[in-house]
Amino acid sequence: MNRVIFGVVAAALLISPLTAQAQDDSVKGKFSVTLRGGLETTASGDLHEGGRGTVLGLATSVDAKTFNDVYGGFGMVRFGGGVGFGLTDNLELIGNVSYARGSADVLQVGTVAGLTLNGAFADYEDLTVEGGLRLHVPTSGPLDPYVNVVAGLRRVSAIPSTFTVPAAGVTLADTPFYDDSNVAVLGGDVGLAFKINPNVSLGAEVGLRWQGGLTDLEGLRGTGLENLNDVGQRWSLPVSAVLSFRF
Repeated sequence: MNRVIFGVVAAALLISPLTAQAQDDSVKGKFSVTLRGGLETTASGDLHEGGRGTVLGLATSVDAKTFNDVYGGFGMVRFGGGVGFGLTDNLELIGNVSYARGSADVLQVGTVAGLTLNGAFADYEDLTVEGGLRLHVPTSGPLDPYVNVVAGLRRVSAIPSTFTVPAAGVTLADTPFYDDSNVAVLGGDVGLAFKINPNVSLGAEVGLRWQGGLTDLEGLRGTGLENLNDVGQRWSLPVSAVLSFRF
């Protein structure tokens, strides 16, 4: 009998911490605040297409350039924050806001009469608002793996460009290229957080985002190169450090 009682007590002592841990892990009815910051690269997407035309009466050839060609791989900085509310033990309703900026490099985009044609694009800037769901994968330890699914709206600032032919001393300054654009955003994230305590966690996220096409302007009208900016869609990969608070 004593052995049976001892066994029951021992089992209770072992199960109690696990039960408490499971209750602590539940997000149901709890609010969260998340801060994140990191870098972003474009997985695919052209800033402009290639083409042939005539500029200042001279034969002009332009090569297609990706967002990464112009702004560099992982050359964009993105930071922001979000809030969440637990709908069930493992599912949260979330909302995020983020800002991104990337500096453009001057690069050769083609030739004019065989002479180098350079393009200098304005810095990339966007403000993104997203909403969606976060699913936490149940674990018994301090690690908290999760998946986000989001959709939203992104405001991308206008992107003019200055084209130059240095050998001929020719400059086409502030040529309209893309206007301020409101585009749809869809995507998700995979994250892994480490629980510092029941209310604070630190971790990392890797995401995938689709961004709709930008609003093109006819700054090159009459050159035969009007279709260069009939693109602007892209798939991007944000990588972020994440700090979360739950209460």
